[in-house]
Amino acid sequence: MAAEVMDRVGIHEGNVFRYHQARRQTKNYQADLEMLQYDILYGKQYVYGGKNPYQKEKLHLGVEEVTLDKIEKISDGRYYITGTNFTQSAYLEVNGELVEVTYVSPTTLLLTDGDLQDGDEVDIAIRSNSSTRKVLSRTETQIYHETSKAQTDESTEDTTETDMGSQTEGQTEEQTETKTDEKADAVENGASSEKSETTVETQ
Repeated sequence: MAAEVMDRVGIHEGNVFRYHQARRQTKNYQADLEMLQYDILYGKQYVYGGKNPYQKEKLHLGVEEVTLDKIEKISDGRYYITGTNFTQSAYLEVNGELVEVTYVSPTTLLLTDGDLQDGDEVDIAIRSNSSTRKVLSRTETQIYHETSKAQTDESTEDTTETDMGSQTEGQTEEQTETKTDEKADAVENGASSEKSETTVETQ
């Protein structure tokens, strides 16, 4: 039907489309269509003059690229995986083997039964849901370095304590300077009062 409509409005683009328009009522229509399809996909591509005009490109599932930003250990065997554009078809790939993860959000995955070792090669693979289960796209491979949540929290606490210590030290110095200035003012005022009293007595 599409070929018929496009033919009536003068649109004749694409080899298979033109074939439908020109041969749809011929005797060997179905057999010749299969031969044309075979030539385009697997044959010597006579339809293109023997040379495929299309260049191979790396394809990936989805519109946006998937990225892997960080893997954080939260307890034994449990890890948070953060990045961008995750889907429910995402898997963690460890040293070439796919490991199932739980989809949390487009930026978070949860690995609940894993044993990552320092130095493992990891990436995120997006797998087909069809019977082929083929990996359609994957992120760049990264090297995993173990950093537990406890270590991260400890690092944060150390940084906080350092900042608080610096702040307290700064406040102490500021308070000392203020007290010193106040004492100097008091001494100066006292000296002025004594001088005034001496002057009055002399007179």
